[in-house]
Amino acid sequence: MALVIRKFGQGEYAYWVRRVGERVIHTYLGSTKDPGVQAQVKLYRNRSKVPSSLHHLFWDTNPEKLNIKKHANYIIERILELGRLNAMYWAQQIYPSSLILDVSCRSRSVSEKSKNFWRLWLGEKISS
Repeated sequence: MALVIRKFGQGEYAYWVRRVGERVIHTYLGSTKDPGVQAQVKLYRNRSKVPSSLHHLFWDTNPEKLNIKKHANYIIERILELGRLNAMYWAQQIYPSSLILDVSCRSRSVSEKSKNFWRLWLGEKISS
């Protein structure tokens, strides 16, 4: 889901945009001058960055420059290996569990101990 702001004449209007199959669905939110719409836009923009409470996990890079979509694997790896529950709660709001499990299985930087813990946490059966 994405937030799109379009300009028509003198006004700006916000829409939620999502894909369902091959269709793209636009849901009208309202004028960007509306305080309710402004709050939704602000919330969406804050969710598109790593929260400051998790910046300590990314000591070797500038967390402000991380793109949560483009750098998803890197962010998930750090959270799986070094994060606490608050970091995982945030990750589960942003990323689907299937992606988190996939990164957990494929990553070489996540220890086996962490992989097993998060697989159990996310409800995947572990084969012996």
